[in-house]
Amino acid sequence: MSTLTGGDLNLVKPELTDDHKVTIGTDLPANFQKIDDEFSAHLAENVQQYEELKYSERSSTATNIDSEGIYKNIEWKRKDNTIYAKSTLIGTYPYPQIKIDYYYEDGTTIVKTITWDLTYDNNDFPYVREVI
Repeated sequence: MSTLTGGDLNLVKPELTDDHKVTIGTDLPANFQKIDDEFSAHLAENVQQYEELKYSERSSTATNIDSEGIYKNIEWKRKDNTIYAKSTLIGTYPYPQIKIDYYYEDGTTIVKTITWDLTYDNNDFPYVREVI
């Protein structure tokens, strides 16, 4: 009779006397799914930690303040003082979009631009950011 490993994933450990149809048809796919899910979650966590670290190693400056007291631009710089990214609120208050330009290591060549539509709640805080 199959047993559970009791580890973090608690995988099914078949016995040699178990019905191979159950082992191959049920237990094995379930084990693979648990391993895949756990690996994917771990990978996503590592990517998120890396992204947070990238920004924690950047200095930032907010500029271009509007009449509402909102900074329309933020510029992030690397340790070597080259530009990493620039964000720009687009339009007029309440701003319907935000654009972020990401720069190559030289700090002058844009390698990627992402623009999001912004949706606001009743307190004028953005609560939906949708890539367009």
